[in-house]
Amino acid sequence: MTPQYPNLEFDEDPDAIIRPKTASENLSAYPARGVICFFQDVITNLLEAGKLRGIGQSRSEMGIHRVYEMTGYSQPLTILHPVYRSTLGSISS
Repeated sequence: MTPQYPNLEFDEDPDAIIRPKTASENLSAYPARGVICFFQDVITNLLEAGKLRGIGQSRSEMGIHRVYEMTGYSQPLTILHPVYRSTLGSISS
């Protein structure tokens, strides 16, 4: 398909560098419900108490950003610090 006004940056390759579908394919690894915890000390305390299990991570110039699962309630929960979502874009594992 040739657009009337071509985007000079258009990439027909389905395996482009930025591919949102790839991130959404990984969502099955995460519980459907989650909590964004703004307090890293709370996450650290839960981790030290053995209440969290690591289920994913992403790396950036700011370091490693982990995603956890918390069980023991009616449904498992995804737990993460907001720096992971607010500045880094889509979920990766």
